[in-house]
Amino acid sequence: MATLAFAVEPLEAAAAPVAASYAEFVALERQAAAAPAQRRFWRERLARAVLPGRLAALAPPAGGVHRRMQLRQAPARSARLEAAATEAGVPLKSLLLAAHLAALARVDGQAMQTTGVEFNGRPEVPGGDRLVGVFNNMLPLTLDLGGLDWRELARACLREERDMLPWRRFPYAELLRLNGARAPFEALFVYTHFHAYRAAEGPGLRITGHFANDQTYMPLTVHFNRDHRDGALEILLDFDERQVAAPAAERFARALQQLLDALCAAGLACDGPLLPHPVGAPA
Repeated sequence: MATLAFAVEPLEAAAAPVAASYAEFVALERQAAAAPAQRRFWRERLARAVLPGRLAALAPPAGGVHRRMQLRQAPARSARLEAAATEAGVPLKSLLLAAHLAALARVDGQAMQTTGVEFNGRPEVPGGDRLVGVFNNMLPLTLDLGGLDWRELARACLREERDMLPWRRFPYAELLRLNGARAPFEALFVYTHFHAYRAAEGPGLRITGHFANDQTYMPLTVHFNRDHRDGALEILLDFDERQVAAPAAERFARALQQLLDALCAAGLACDGPLLPHPVGAPA
């Protein structure tokens, strides 16, 4: 759920009605859920996935329900990360997904990693960009990081995302059924860049701020948001302490920050192996 704060002046004319409807998205999800090819694809992907529980095993879960940590990357650092992504030949999102996977691997010491990735299933029809509703879906992405450098991992992330695009509307609830009611991942990667906010601002409308609450998604949700005003990158780590203990989430946050620091300092040529000993473990 996202709450937006607006400063609005009267508009001279109302926008034309939207021809598309949310029912089109629902129909697309139902078609995906009923398609045998979709079910075969996701059965194969689920068979490759790493079982959840590694983060929970790092430290005993405690009381409490929700906590949030923030890692803000200033505009200059975000620009250096974008330059590293360009050097790798991928969008910034793919490089950040690579860093997310590498941080998980550094924390639990395993090269094979599965993370959830949030996909957008908005209908690609005239007026679809103006529909209001929830079009997100959460899908498992599995990669073996062993022996990969930054360029190879970032490109592998991009390739996996592209391969999943035709299958992105298979409902998460159906994934759970295919997986015996077990969640296929415990960490979720989310990337947002609401550049439409910048385009929307002008005479009659000024967006003064927004707030997104991801606490009900997964044991650990890692949300990378690119600010539409100055390009700064804000990273929100929301975790459920009943499933992921604070020390485990803090180890992940340290690992992620160290990886981003290295990328900012030296780009793809940053020193050291991509997967050294786990953070907090003896060398």
